[in-house]
Amino acid sequence: MRKHTIVAAVLIMALFVTLTGACKPKVYTDGTYMAVSTADDYGYGTAKVVIEKDKIKSVELAEVLETGVEKDWATYPWAQAKQAKDEMPAQFVAKNDWNVDIVAEATSSSNKYKEAVKFALEKAKRKPTVTTTYFDGTFMGKSDEDHGWGVAWVTIQNDAITAVKVTDIVTDEETGVAEEKDWENYSYQEANEARPVMEERLVAAGPAGIADVEIVAGVTGSSDKWKQAVTRALDSAKVK
Repeated sequence: MRKHTIVAAVLIMALFVTLTGACKPKVYTDGTYMAVSTADDYGYGTAKVVIEKDKIKSVELAEVLETGVEKDWATYPWAQAKQAKDEMPAQFVAKNDWNVDIVAEATSSSNKYKEAVKFALEKAKRKPTVTTTYFDGTFMGKSDEDHGWGVAWVTIQNDAITAVKVTDIVTDEETGVAEEKDWENYSYQEANEARPVMEERLVAAGPAGIADVEIVAGVTGSSDKWKQAVTRALDSAKVK
């Protein structure tokens, strides 16, 4: 009789553990989530995170330069940065979390990847922790290409734009390398003078008013590119 009682108790305990695990509320909604990190003067990181059965199934990482162009790992000289891109996805999957160890001598890239994965996981949450429309921080956007392109750094705090920085990127005719326009020696200084004017207007407009920001007369091309770059920076900063 005692033996039967022990067996029954073990079975009941096993059933309890199984039911408890089965009833555990899910944290994430299955799917694929794209997110970017906040940006600094050197660019930002991106993450594509696949969630399956409430766990991280896979992670793909990339990094975008300050010119708005994705890093070419075949020519990029810093091996540790590529090492971080290649090795960190397995860490995210194994730990099922964004907070993993960084790769030595690739601190900046590692932290960008971690933040991008963190933001992707936030997007996947059934019950979001972040309740604003946008993540706080500085986000970068790139306009369409037309004789070069515009890039913008947009700083957001509590769904308000607190700062904007814009510039133009051109491709060197000899090397084919994308680089910031040499504003000091640029022949059309009206464009350079338009930058702080547009930055001020874009901040004042806020996220909802970017499309209606008045362009600077005589600087239509760059003004429109900066507006588009700001809009795309805001899009990348959205929580949902």
